[in-house]
Amino acid sequence: MLDWPVVLAALALGLVVGSFLNVCIVRWPDGGSVLRPAGSQCPRCARPVRWYENVPVVSWLALRGRCAGCGEPIGALYPAVELATGLAWAAAAAAYGPTLDGLRVAVFATVLLGIAVTDARRMVIPDGFTVFLLAWSLVTSIVSRNPGAVTLFAPPYEAFVGACAGAGAVAIIGWLGELAFKKEAMGFGDVTMMAGVGAALGPERALLTVVLG
Repeated sequence: MLDWPVVLAALALGLVVGSFLNVCIVRWPDGGSVLRPAGSQCPRCARPVRWYENVPVVSWLALRGRCAGCGEPIGALYPAVELATGLAWAAAAAAYGPTLDGLRVAVFATVLLGIAVTDARRMVIPDGFTVFLLAWSLVTSIVSRNPGAVTLFAPPYEAFVGACAGAGAVAIIGWLGELAFKKEAMGFGDVTMMAGVGAALGPERALLTVVLG
């Protein structure tokens, strides 16, 4: 039976995380900081967004998808990212409850969503996503270490080997592609991304991910 208070709390937290994810998606490709400016602002008129205009999904609907200052459209991508993140966190809570594995699934899905959207929009994978994913995967593999438990993610040693395997496999593919096509075939962002994925999943599943990708 679903623990609805936990699922709804995860949904609400995921919506807030999704709002922050939008900030990362917009600012990181241009080398911007997610800390400065501290508040959100309209990308066209630079008008600061008031707190009640920044409620995930709800504010976009209330404003009918337009800036309250200049009236210019606000893309549907913003509420879509917030909603997708919220649903991912709710699904993780529904499947695994308020556990570390549930949190790791939610964070893993959030980072991969940020990478996918940024790559689709700007053809770049910011280090902010990949370095965080790698560090998060390695640290949580140690924190969650329990020899007698079954976990979705790799234990510490396999996490380290998986990071090397994932990054190494993509680096080799990129090198071979560069030799074949005489131009860069794989960016460094792909290498660090697969290091983070490998650290989460372990070497076997990291290599399977590379093959399937």
